[in-house]
Amino acid sequence: MIYDEGDANPLHRRIPGEVVSRRRLPPKRPPPEKEPETVDVDLRAVVLLKPEARLKWLTKACKMVTDGSASSTDLYDIVVNRKFVSGMPERVVRKISLVIQESLDLFSDKQQRYLSSNECPIMARLVVRDRERAEEEERDREEAAEEA
Repeated sequence: MIYDEGDANPLHRRIPGEVVSRRRLPPKRPPPEKEPETVDVDLRAVVLLKPEARLKWLTKACKMVTDGSASSTDLYDIVVNRKFVSGMPERVVRKISLVIQESLDLFSDKQQRYLSSNECPIMARLVVRDRERAEEEERDREEAAEEA
C-alpha cells in the first residue's frame, strides 16, 4: 500500500521488511588451566614406574610436598627404599640425586643428613659407580705405563 498522509494507521507507514542475519560467534573458551598434577605417594605404585617416569614422579611429589598436599615423611620413605633405585641407569640416578639435593629443605635435619650420606641407597650407588670408574682409570693408567 502506498503511504497516505491522511492515514493514521502507523502500520501503513512502515518500511518494507528486510531479512537480516545476525550470527553470534560462540564465546571463546579460555584455555583450560593446567591443574597441578597430583601423584600417588605410594611405594608400590612408584616401583612399577619406569626409571624416567620415577624421575618425573619425584619432581611432582616434591612440588606436592611444597604445596602441603603430601607428607614429607612418606616421600622420604619412598626415596630411601632400595626398590626405588633398583634397575635404574646411572644417568637417571644422577638426575634423581640432583632433584633430591635441590629439595633437601623439604625434609627434617636428620633426614637431610641421611640423604646426603653414603648410606642412602641413591648416594651409595653413585659412590660405587665412581669407585668402579676410578679403579678402571687406574688400571688403564697402569697398563699404559707398562706398555711404554
